[in-house]
Amino acid sequence: MRQRNWCSHPGCTTIKSLTFSPYHNIDESREKYPNVLVTTSTRDDRVHPAHARKMVKKMWDLGDGKDWPVFYYENIEGGHGGAADSKQEAFMTSLSYDFMWRVLTNTLH
Repeated sequence: MRQRNWCSHPGCTTIKSLTFSPYHNIDESREKYPNVLVTTSTRDDRVHPAHARKMVKKMWDLGDGKDWPVFYYENIEGGHGGAADSKQEAFMTSLSYDFMWRVLTNTLH
């Protein structure tokens, strides 16, 4: 039996607001984007890390020479939740907080 929200492919929803695709909506005419930290896990069994890699690569390519600060971290362990144990979870949390702190204090670059 299929679940109510089950989809055969990404973006197959009939609800317009849920069809939003960040990858397909990158506006290359923009000169500035907000700071972005993309994280993924090599061993994610639900969302392949290639999606994150592809998004970051596109932003790096389109943002070349512009103010598009995009940062990427790929955990080689873990899974869909991002961490394999509490030590990795603490690291991922501190990575996110460090990123936010550097954005807020303008010390990212």
